[in-house]
Amino acid sequence: MELEKQENRKNGPQALRFKDTTLSKITCCSSNAQDSVDWLVKYLHLKEIPVPDKGLKSIVTKWLSLPSGQEIHICTTWGAGSDLWKTMTDQMVESDKHCTVWTPWMINHSAFAIDDMSQLVKRLKEDDQPFFGPVRREDGVYQIYVRIPYAFYFEIDSGKYDVKVGGKETTTWVAETNKFRQSKH
Repeated sequence: MELEKQENRKNGPQALRFKDTTLSKITCCSSNAQDSVDWLVKYLHLKEIPVPDKGLKSIVTKWLSLPSGQEIHICTTWGAGSDLWKTMTDQMVESDKHCTVWTPWMINHSAFAIDDMSQLVKRLKEDDQPFFGPVRREDGVYQIYVRIPYAFYFEIDSGKYDVKVGGKETTTWVAETNKFRQSKH
């Protein structure tokens, strides 16, 4: 046994053996977990699932299930970080101007793919929900970035978008990066 330990130290750390190579969950912070869950259920049709821990429930943690079986856990801010989180989210909301301009806040996000983004864009527009895009990448993928109440972003990708249904013209990353360079950021 001692010889095996010495060999392991000589050869470096052993590779971790993951139970599964699939991402199991995404955890996001929100100043109002219930509003975040309500938004995700309404617009992305996710399903809220029970939280199996009294301590997590007591700090208003909510869980949702993705169609693929993975989960999204939404945690409220609590403890010493609450005031800092509020300051940060206020700055984020102010800087993205109702999700009409790209900001560094949008870079940290998770992404999901859907079959057709047309109806989602239409519904977001009708309900005056903030989102950035749709952007058409050069490989033909359409992307939008949505700010989930309160304070995190998701990217939604699709190979299909009909502007006649969605009601919003597309842009490109070339156009958006040029706008950013010309702005006073």
